[in-house]
Amino acid sequence: MRKENSEFKTKFISEPGSYLHNADYFAFVELKDYACYCIADGIDTDEKRESAKVAVTAVITAFSEDPGMSKSKLKQYLVTAHHALHEEAREMRLEASMVIVVSDYRSVRWAHAGNTRLVLMRNGRIKYRTKDTSLSQNLADKSEISLDQLETHEERHNLYCYLGQSGHFNPVVSAKRKMTDGDIIFLYTRGIWESVGDAELLDAADGVSEPEQVCTNLEDVVLSQQQGVLENYTIASIFVNKVYRNPRASRNKKVCKIVFSAVAAVAMIMITICFARYRTNQKNIRQMLKYEERGIACLNEVNYSGADGQFEAAIALADKINAKENSEPYRHAKKVEMYNAISGYLTEAMEALTEGEYKKASNKMEAAISNANTLKQDYDEDVSFLTAMSAYQDYADNMKTGIDELEAMNYDDAVESFVAASKAVDGIDDTTNRNIADDNLNTANGKKAMKDGKNYEAKGDESLNQNMYAQTLTDYNTAMEMYNLAKTSYNIPEADAAISALTVKISNVNEKLSNQTNQEAEAEAVNYEQAAAQAAHKGNTQQAKEAYNSAREVYVKTGNSVKVNAIDAKLEELLYGDDEQKAMQAILDAMTYMSYGNSADAITELNTAKSIYSNLGKTDVVTSITNTIASIKQAQTTP
Repeated sequence: MRKENSEFKTKFISEPGSYLHNADYFAFVELKDYACYCIADGIDTDEKRESAKVAVTAVITAFSEDPGMSKSKLKQYLVTAHHALHEEAREMRLEASMVIVVSDYRSVRWAHAGNTRLVLMRNGRIKYRTKDTSLSQNLADKSEISLDQLETHEERHNLYCYLGQSGHFNPVVSAKRKMTDGDIIFLYTRGIWESVGDAELLDAADGVSEPEQVCTNLEDVVLSQQQGVLENYTIASIFVNKVYRNPRASRNKKVCKIVFSAVAAVAMIMITICFARYRTNQKNIRQMLKYEERGIACLNEVNYSGADGQFEAAIALADKINAKENSEPYRHAKKVEMYNAISGYLTEAMEALTEGEYKKASNKMEAAISNANTLKQDYDEDVSFLTAMSAYQDYADNMKTGIDELEAMNYDDAVESFVAASKAVDGIDDTTNRNIADDNLNTANGKKAMKDGKNYEAKGDESLNQNMYAQTLTDYNTAMEMYNLAKTSYNIPEADAAISALTVKISNVNEKLSNQTNQEAEAEAVNYEQAAAQAAHKGNTQQAKEAYNSAREVYVKTGNSVKVNAIDAKLEELLYGDDEQKAMQAILDAMTYMSYGNSADAITELNTAKSIYSNLGKTDVVTSITNTIASIKQAQTTP
């Protein structure tokens, strides 16, 4: 009945332009209570399949079977057309842009996908328009291009939503709009809007009373453009000369007034209750935010117990807050939950550190760090307090490793771990935990010194059994240094007994050395030479040096200068090695050639030395030789 008491006039023009095939299509149906107008533009290249016609037919059919103008119905009409294109596809995918308009003769709603457009004109002005689902439209919305560039922008046909697309299809559905007498609705495809702007559209409708005349005026504008290639074009105009008015509206208004008064009274009561709840809710939100702010300040000050108290108070208020999901108060409440978890983990971690439960402390710190990273990623929070948390985790891990290594008597590794633990908390100025790490470091260093001292003492005992008194004395003296270090620097109690026992051993060796004849001493030196030669043969250069030095001390004592010189030569061989000796000899030869003015041979010798040092990996020497060669060559070219 609404159709009979309203007046809608519709006319359209659809032409193929410069093409044999028209890919556009328009159709409409006006039922007694609802009307549907549908326009589509086929955007695929399959001329055998009329994509636009298939899509429009599907919409008109679906509407006729189940008319309505709710958002869900309009979306379903477009989804039906979308599926119809998929079902019709054969060798290639069928695609189309579309706008549909549904009216109950007093209001209107539209839905669209792609770059087919709608304009609603009222009182000579454009009241509403659709926005293309294109990249160009997105750029215009972001003010990266101006609106008047849309018709010519290179990305105007780059669509992200259209019928027949693969993946998720989500068309745009408008709100319901009231119509007034004299409204004009235009539906048109890209063949129109690429040539017709808003000014031409308004001019074409100015003073015109029939929809057919508007369509003709706009077609004349398109044809007058004299384009090389004219696209398919379709324009439809719907003149709303009279909208439907309910004859029982006045009676309904009286009923509505009575109902409204009753509802208003109830509403006032509800508003009062809601307002009171709102004020309480807002107060809780403000207080929660204060606790949250204070808790974060405590985290930044490494006051974890203080932070725990603040966040516990904040979480109690968060539980009382009524907030919509994804609202700002809701997000703060979720953040408070995460901060509360972090502060709880940190409090447990610090208690574990106090009790020396370093593994537990590390695990709790790791959980806190994980939550802090989530805060940063999901809520873009400033988690600068993460630095201190990571430092404490490093401290706990290194303390755990250091204690394990100390118990296993791996003192070098224990020292390394305790040094790392001390450095970890040094940056956050935690004196208490740094002192604990340093105390453990002293114990490890002292244990290490005692272990090294015992090793040297055992080595000296072995040398003593072989009557190698000089080596014995060297090892004993080194052991004594280690014991004294353990006593004076690290306060190791057992160092005193070790020092006393070793003092007697050193005294006995000195007595043996004082009673030793030169012949006995040099026999001992021969043993050192033999041990040094064996060590050098096995590649143990340091051991060889020690043995040769022991032999040298004996020969100096006996006054055997010949043997002293021989030992010095051996030590020099160990110092430089055969290759390096060759390199040094090459450098000496180069210097000799230079003294004779023979630059060419000097450069040859220097290149030999350079090659040897390069193989030995001594880059600094290689660089020096390279610079010397360059200087010689420059001197040759300078007049």
